[in-house]
Amino acid sequence: MSESLAQRIEQEQIIDAKYEQLAAEYARITGARNYMSVIKRRDLEMYKSNKVHIDNELERLDIESERILTELENLVNEKRTRLERVL
Repeated sequence: MSESLAQRIEQEQIIDAKYEQLAAEYARITGARNYMSVIKRRDLEMYKSNKVHIDNELERLDIESERILTELENLVNEKRTRLERVL
């Protein structure tokens, strides 16, 4: 059973929207991670008083960043596979 053109277009739009949402989330996480990294590198007073919290948050952001990159890669591969089936 093949997909109708309308179904394919709708699925492509869903993939594109998910990609945009993940890209925005990745940008937000990367910005937060960079901010905390600067605080840590400069050994600012904020870092001195919150070392454990900031280190834990950096680790959490690294994990979240990797998860998002994996999801983005999966979406790109899914879209590529769908295009190959159409062609």
